[in-house]
Amino acid sequence: METEVRGANRQTAGASSVAETSSSGSGWPCRVKAMNEITLNKPQRMVTASGQTVRLSPLEFDLLEALATGFPGVVGYRRLLESVWGTQASAKLNYLKLYIHYLRSRLEENPSSPRLIVTERSRGYRLTAPVTYTGSERVA
Repeated sequence: METEVRGANRQTAGASSVAETSSSGSGWPCRVKAMNEITLNKPQRMVTASGQTVRLSPLEFDLLEALATGFPGVVGYRRLLESVWGTQASAKLNYLKLYIHYLRSRLEENPSSPRLIVTERSRGYRLTAPVTYTGSERVA
């Protein structure tokens, strides 16, 4: 009996690698489960996470790209603000927190307990999954 339960748990764990779509009918993937890898296609501004395409707004894409440049280390608040909003953005910390929340809601299995985009208190944020870049060749 105990072996059957363990086998069932393994089967359900393997099934959790699928993206959920929003209930609003927009077709935007909201959460990617079992995050292993992120792929950024800069020319097309597309993101693939664990094999699932994730649609991000332009600001969300820029923020994810800024986090990726610092992988695996911590990217400071100021550096993220300047990368996404420009040099006069130091007063926009609330925007940064809001867009981190948006990214987590699209990429994290459980946004309230993030494992992909981790807050480093008083320092910044850290991305915990490796990032691969694609699309560097010219698309006809």
